[in-house]
Amino acid sequence: MKLVDLNKDQDIGSNSLLVELGPFRIVVDAGIHPKKMGKEALPDLTKIAAASVDYIILTHCHLDHLGALPVVANHQPEAQILLTHPSSQIAPIMLGNSHTVMMHQKAEHGIPEYPFYTPDDIERLKERFVLMNYGKPRVFTKNGETLEITFFNAGHILGAAGVLFVYKHRRIFFTGDVLFRNQRTLKGAMFPAEKMDTLVMETTRGRTERKEENHAELEIKRLITTINRTLSNRGSCLLPVFALGRMQEILYILNEARKAKQIPKCPIYCSGLGMALVDTFDHVGKKSGLTAFRQKILHELGAKSLRSKKMKPGNMPSENALYILSSGMLVENTPSYAV
Repeated sequence: MKLVDLNKDQDIGSNSLLVELGPFRIVVDAGIHPKKMGKEALPDLTKIAAASVDYIILTHCHLDHLGALPVVANHQPEAQILLTHPSSQIAPIMLGNSHTVMMHQKAEHGIPEYPFYTPDDIERLKERFVLMNYGKPRVFTKNGETLEITFFNAGHILGAAGVLFVYKHRRIFFTGDVLFRNQRTLKGAMFPAEKMDTLVMETTRGRTERKEENHAELEIKRLITTINRTLSNRGSCLLPVFALGRMQEILYILNEARKAKQIPKCPIYCSGLGMALVDTFDHVGKKSGLTAFRQKILHELGAKSLRSKKMKPGNMPSENALYILSSGMLVENTPSYAV
């Protein structure tokens, strides 16, 4: 096996790996760097000959793993794109939003190469999708040799996958981004227990153990306490959330707390990309059971859409409420930044 890191900065960003197994050439993920602009945000495609890759594998739909997929796909026009069914539904939405952001950045910063892709490019990707079910191996052949590929639930977000390659009796496992504990809306990772010959894994935390006081359940209790204290003092709570996964998880938690009378009734406003994903989560959940999130949660909470264009950063909201808005990083020109 030959493994080439295509991430120019070798940090959290444009995640992309070239994997060579005998005659098979595979790109695992095609991310875009969230803190860079222009060509510097892309993986280093100079390390791959054009039209030389057989398969592109998408482990999940966060933009640091997905955002350059149309660019890599255009560079590798014969490559099939392997991904889970939920990711096939989520990816076009995320990429469409990325295109919109690039158009804004082109106008604001004068970046000539933006956008990297068009809505038509995103639509054409769907013709190359090969849907992979968790735990169901598929065998691919080339030059008389075979490669077995199996996706496993990685728990990180809806549709996330760890990927097992079996080539000439060697087992090579890529974890992707992984979460083993159960969330309210998603089950934790379910990886194979068999011995692996090679493990390529996420190292966001490195060897740093998670402190007990940062346990998720304790953080949820602290969140509910903070919300109650703020509302009782006639204040408002802004919860900046990542659109994919985190917004849906927070809404589920708040709905549980409301039903248990742990937080009072109050106006709840939602907006941003996360709301565009609600229908997809609802559809995937009903069809596959892979997520517990349902659209009815918004109705039970009485959540309303926020017209953030009428708000200016630094001004107090017009009414005391909970604001569950993306982006999670308070990026300029997003609803959370406006509030």
